[in-house]
Amino acid sequence: MRYNYDLFCQRKSFLIKNYFATYPNASYEDFCLFLTQRSVIPPNKEYFESEKEKLSPKKEPAAVVAEENTSEPIEENTSGPIEEVKKPRRRRTTKPKKEKTQTENAEVKKTRRRRRSAKKNDS
Repeated sequence: MRYNYDLFCQRKSFLIKNYFATYPNASYEDFCLFLTQRSVIPPNKEYFESEKEKLSPKKEPAAVVAEENTSEPIEENTSGPIEEVKKPRRRRTTKPKKEKTQTENAEVKKTRRRRRSAKKNDS
């Protein structure tokens, strides 16, 4: 039994953007093979191409943005460094163990004595 692609995405939390992140040069045939190995009906080729175009890295706008950033000086906050203050976590302490005294350390060997039964004189 083969499952619908939408159901597969929903149940397995499959995101096509993660697939493209792992396999950036994947073709539609590779994608179909990937899904058929998992018993899933692949979506149509138009869907694959549209998602690939949305998620493909665009090199030209990134270069323009990099040029704009280099022309403007970056101002730093000179009022002083801002440090994040974290509250120390309370640690649970254990009760201190009592030290044994010498009398407690010396183990007294207690012996059980058997009560002797009275001897019967049969003579």
